[in-house]
Amino acid sequence: MHPLVARLDRWIRENRADYYAGLAPGASLETIDHLIGESVPPLLREMLAWRNGNDDEAFLDNRTYMSVQRIRQTMDDMTGMAAGGEFDLANWWCPDWVPFLAGAGGDNVCVDLGAAIGGQPGQVVEFRHDDSVRPITNASFEAWLGTYVEALEAGLLAEDEGENYSAADTDAYDALVTARNPGYPVYVDLSAEASVG
Repeated sequence: MHPLVARLDRWIRENRADYYAGLAPGASLETIDHLIGESVPPLLREMLAWRNGNDDEAFLDNRTYMSVQRIRQTMDDMTGMAAGGEFDLANWWCPDWVPFLAGAGGDNVCVDLGAAIGGQPGQVVEFRHDDSVRPITNASFEAWLGTYVEALEAGLLAEDEGENYSAADTDAYDALVTARNPGYPVYVDLSAEASVG
């Protein structure tokens, strides 16, 4: 098991026992490869093999950790909508995006396998269903997961009154994110077809 997945497992088991109990058993590597392909980052494959999502409770902010089946369904739905001309802007949704967190209203956090909006393959991008800005938050899924695990271990994330799991101390959390991810976030405005920051 990758050290970050082992640390995540330990932290959730010891600090969010109810959430841990609600995590689905891991998906097989064959299922992962069949549904979302072999090109996803090895660490994301390993995380899905560890536990295959939880649609009931927040994993980060108001977002849930998606199962491989839900990832595939979201990719198919969004790619179909893009191919059908339902979006006004190019690259509103990119077929090389692999969502792993789902938020209310159709927002997702995705691994960007193709870097169609700039940056580098493997980066983490936020898809916002009603906003033309796409924040590229991390250089890689490993950078994203490392930041998340470190924030958990430092006590910087907690459940709020709305049952979201978000920053308990926003300044300290933002400082950690900035320190671990120099040069990020990068904001790509699809309506301007330029990077703003």
